[in-house]
Amino acid sequence: MPKPHRRAATAALFVASAIVVTACTGGAEDGGPRGTLTFTDSFGFPENLFPAIAAGNSPAVTNTLIRILPAPFRTLPDYTIGVDENLIVGEPTLNVTATRQIVTYRINPDAVWSDGIEITADDFAFTWDLQHSSDPADGGCPALLSTVGYDQIESVEGSDAGKTVTVTYRAPFPDWKALYTLFPAHIMDTGDDVSNCTAVTRGWPIGTGIPDDISGGTWQLLAENIDQNSQVLSLTPNPRWYGAGPLLQRLNFQTVGREPSVLLGALQSGEADLIYPSPQLDMIRRVQALAPDVVSQTDFGLVFDHLDLNTANVHLAKPEVRAAFGLALDRAEIVEVTVGAIDDRAKVLNNRFHVNNQPQYVDTAPERYNARDVEAARGQLESVGYVLGSDGVYAHPTDGRLALQLSTLPNDPLRADTIAVVAAQVREAGFDIEPVIDRDIFVGANAATSLESAVSTSLCSRGSHRRTCPATCPCTGPGARRTTPACTMPRSTTCSIS
Repeated sequence: MPKPHRRAATAALFVASAIVVTACTGGAEDGGPRGTLTFTDSFGFPENLFPAIAAGNSPAVTNTLIRILPAPFRTLPDYTIGVDENLIVGEPTLNVTATRQIVTYRINPDAVWSDGIEITADDFAFTWDLQHSSDPADGGCPALLSTVGYDQIESVEGSDAGKTVTVTYRAPFPDWKALYTLFPAHIMDTGDDVSNCTAVTRGWPIGTGIPDDISGGTWQLLAENIDQNSQVLSLTPNPRWYGAGPLLQRLNFQTVGREPSVLLGALQSGEADLIYPSPQLDMIRRVQALAPDVVSQTDFGLVFDHLDLNTANVHLAKPEVRAAFGLALDRAEIVEVTVGAIDDRAKVLNNRFHVNNQPQYVDTAPERYNARDVEAARGQLESVGYVLGSDGVYAHPTDGRLALQLSTLPNDPLRADTIAVVAAQVREAGFDIEPVIDRDIFVGANAATSLESAVSTSLCSRGSHRRTCPATCPCTGPGARRTTPACTMPRSTTCSIS
């Protein structure tokens, strides 16, 4: 089933107090890290820090852990994907045949966790074993956000005292560079699948932090540096870091809220040195008015907007309905009247793995969805029994009227505008869309309108994903699996199609 729609590239706004940031840039050349930088964005304070479950699936967690948990590849400032030369020696070797894919990594002999234990093939093997399946019968864990890629691995073997890692996939897996944010086996592996799953399900609640304050990267987040009352995470240099830097003595992640006035107030008062608000026309004008005391930049990053289809919904469970929705969209118009109003360079995104401003970007979208086709959308609906009603909305003889909710988070006018445009477009193809502003989209399966909820009837606009790895399709639930380019899953499974 082709993917019904693709993502639109989005501008990002960075704002910094020029005076404060300049004062913080001294460091290693004059005796080691010094200075503190406080960063805030429009994301909420995390409730859980474990990135492999829904509770920890937030940009705030990603931003915090990106240089705490090591990974073979990282996104570089020019948006290319490059080897982390601190962790990996040389370029990993890739050998692809018709039936196998073998990747070999050589770990830096000096690479250690913050407690002095070496980073080895055991950590690669455990990271795979922890995420290889969501089926308990297969030693998996239902709480996992995704098993994509790990479920394609056949074996992980170590040699050279654990400093060479050979990963064998059962079939070619093109997104292999996105895998292996490493978890410390010597701390997390109990040796029992059930116990490991229990720990995964619980995650890393913010109140207790990361187990043993462990880090394999530049920074370390000590439990004592988590201030829930003030909503501040303070990162300090990892004393066992085996690479260069960092230049700062402390890096604070401060949560102040999503409202533009609050973010700007934090910058003006000195509570924050650097802010990353959601780009809005009014926000940009207000920031520019603060020059020259404040320096701002609006540009494209690894940010995109997308629509996620809840396939637990009785209508969206049908591939034909999802196809009809995609065919009814005029994505170029959506971009033009939303993010295009901020930066006219914005374009429709037609690649699952790379955004438009990355050198690796090529258009790989099915031509079927490159242009709007309302008649084809209607044909898809009618092919599975939908009948057009007198009100212009289709209905199914057993599943009822084609009425859905389209949700986004509060305090985001740009995406509220996106919802309005999308709703008007698909209405012409017989969809009835109710716009919903919902702060519970990401709170967990206990909330009826959450993306995780099996009873949710929403078609959700999640807003921007900020990731350092290519996009994946995080299917969850027994029997869910990734295919290309979509997901296959039982009707009871919820899958977020990004």
